[in-house]
Amino acid sequence: MITVEEATALVLGLAQPPVAEEIALRDALGRVMIAPALARLTQPLSIAPQWTAMRCATPICPVRCA
Repeated sequence: MITVEEATALVLGLAQPPVAEEIALRDALGRVMIAPALARLTQPLSIAPQWTAMRCATPICPVRCA
């Protein structure tokens, strides 16, 4: 039987660093990100009122929009 330290060293010696690759979002199911996801462009603040209007127009929204 080996010690915990020896087992840790053995496992870490076999481990390989992950390789980064760019793939399409539809192919990313079941994968793990190696780095944080960053947006290439920011959305303008003017999108918020448009989104509110779209949400208000749905049949399940109880709020009446003018």
